[in-house]
Parts: sequence; structure tokens; C-alpha cells
Amino acid sequence: MVQHVLLLREAGFEAYISGAVSRSAPWLTEQAPLLPIGAGGVVLYPTDSIVVGETNGQAMRDLRSFRCGKHVYCQNQHYVTWGLKGPERWSDFGFDRVFAASAGIAGFLSRVLGVDAQVVPPVIDHALFTASAKRVQVAAIPRKRKGEAANIRAVLGWKHPRWAAVPWVNIDNRSEREVAAILGESSVLLALGRFEGLGLPPLEAMAAGCVVAGFTGIGGAEYATAQNGFWSPEDDIEKCADQLAAALDVVAAGGPTHAAVVAAGRATARAYDRPAVAKVVIDYWAEHAA
Repeated sequence: MVQHVLLLREAGFEAYISGAVSRSAPWLTEQAPLLPIGAGGVVLYPTDSIVVGETNGQAMRDLRSFRCGKHVYCQNQHYVTWGLKGPERWSDFGFDRVFAASAGIAGFLSRVLGVDAQVVPPVIDHALFTASAKRVQVAAIPRKRKGEAANIRAVLGWKHPRWAAVPWVNIDNRSEREVAAILGESSVLLALGRFEGLGLPPLEAMAAGCVVAGFTGIGGAEYATAQNGFWSPEDDIEKCADQLAAALDVVAAGGPTHAAVVAAGRATARAYDRPAVAKVVIDYWAEHAA
């Protein structure tokens, strides 16, 4: 959301992020201008538009009586029930425009809620996520799969003892800049996403020149291929450890195979770079701004 606001402002739109969103994400490298809404904050007019995430059902209810353009930005179809209760629909609160972070999310919204959502993807900042001097180590974000991460590491050591001592770097609870630095120096990312709408860490790792191994988290299936990573069936711990070992073998061997996987990853991540996403964001708002 912050990146979308920054892109819109660069294009001449008067766009802001809500104070609540920005304060809840202090780890972000870039921050957008804040604009408090309601309760002493700015008044919204019919010519204004407001965007609410799929999880924030309370904000939608609070905005029910507002007469302005109202949009939902759905970044994860698995979290829609966090915001809607029972038979509720976004249209009940006047949110008639919906855009989604991926085609997978948009397909879910069409099939399940009968909502026609345009795909407006997130941004991968290639100026931030870039390769530095690489070392043979596994970067991982085990927040959603702590137990699986420990099991994968154990199976890796038992079945592939040549990698039993490979260093692991946990990048949970780090700032965006710290994450970028760790990915920049890491040779492999173990993808541990779960119930993702898209899954940004593998894309950020690809941009930073990592070889990716692990789970798509469902959402990552949108971009995961046999060329750009070593992907495992969901929840298959042994296969994931095998794929991680294969990724480490490719890194250790170097040469054309390693270069090809890294190049395929970078090509995948470029579809989410700032210029590509800027065009989609600007086109959406040129058509749908209130």
C-alpha cells in the first residue's frame, strides 16, 4: 500500500497512506505521507477515494455512510474472513471496487464472492533487493512454519550430511533494509510461506540473486517454475529438504546451471519492479478514481 501511494504521488496524484497503516509498519524503508481519517481528521468528499485492506472489516463498517469512492485492496484471499463476518459482502458497506495483488486472489474472489477484481501487484524494490558478495548460507523466514523449519533442517542433516553444518540465518522480525542485506549476501532462501496470496520473500530473494527452494505457500505457485527455483509440494518435509539440498548443490557447483537459475529468478522478479507496477497502478486509478 505504501509503495502504491508513492507511485501515485510520483505520477501527480494526491495520494496518502492512513496513519494507522504506516505506524503499524515501522520496518519499511520508505514511508508515505500520512493523512488521518475521521475523528478530527480529514473529511472525505464524493470526489475522493479510500482503500481498505481485506482484513479491516471494522474500517469498512465505520465507512458505511461515507459517500466517496470505496475500494478494497485484497492482498490475501485466505484472510478475507478476517474482515467479513457470516453472510457479509464488501458491497454491503459500499465497497464496490476491488483490486487484488495476484491473479490467484482475483480468481478466488470471482469464484467465491462473485467479485470482479483487477490485478494490481505489489512492488519489488530492485534498488534495495540486490546481490552483494554471496556466501553459502540458508536464509529463512520461519514465522509461519517454525516447526517445519526445524524439521527440514534436521532432515537435511540426516539425509544430506554434506549440508548438516551449513549456516542458517533467521530473518524474522527484521527491518526491510536488514532483510535486503541478508538476502543480498545469502546464496539460498528457504521459502516457508503458508497460505499466501502471492508471497513476496521468494520474489525479493530472486531479485537479490538467491537460489530459492521450498514451498510456494499456494500463492507463490503463480510465479514458481522448475527454472526459477527448487519447489516442494506443500507440507512435504522430506521433499523440501531434498530440494534444499539440490539448491545448495547447484550453488556449490556454480557454473551455467547456477547462473541459469539465478537469471530465471531475476527475470521473474522483474515483472514486479517499480516501472512495471507503476503502469498498472496508474492505469487502475486513471479509470477508477472517484
